[in-house]
Amino acid sequence: MKTFRFFATLLVIALCAGFTSCSNDDDENESNSPLVGTWKMTKSISNGHTYIPGQNGFDSGLGLVFSANGTFYNLVENEKVEEGKYSYDEKGNTLTLIYIDDDTVYCTVKSLSEFALIISYTEGSSTREDYFVKQ
Repeated sequence: MKTFRFFATLLVIALCAGFTSCSNDDDENESNSPLVGTWKMTKSISNGHTYIPGQNGFDSGLGLVFSANGTFYNLVENEKVEEGKYSYDEKGNTLTLIYIDDDTVYCTVKSLSEFALIISYTEGSSTREDYFVKQ
């Protein structure tokens, strides 16, 4: 009987140690940011003209993919084309995209919900406004 208690106690200790010693690595990468996910562009407005992806020579399959670890990449024809790091200041409605080639784009987040994103930024001498839906 003493041997059984000894092994039962060891088993309980081993099980408790196993459950408490391991952390969930996913917790460190989780983000409450509503940006995290895949965003497909529905239209872009520049210089008073509206461009629809896949129409009139405008690339199709455009989008942005934001990860919880602070990285992002652009989609063109549904393929990853450019990548970098991003930061989002919710209070200032500012999204900063820092590409690997050191090009930085400062965007104003005009609207962000669970399913829709509108950003505005300057490209060359014109201001552009891009509309996205979350996939």
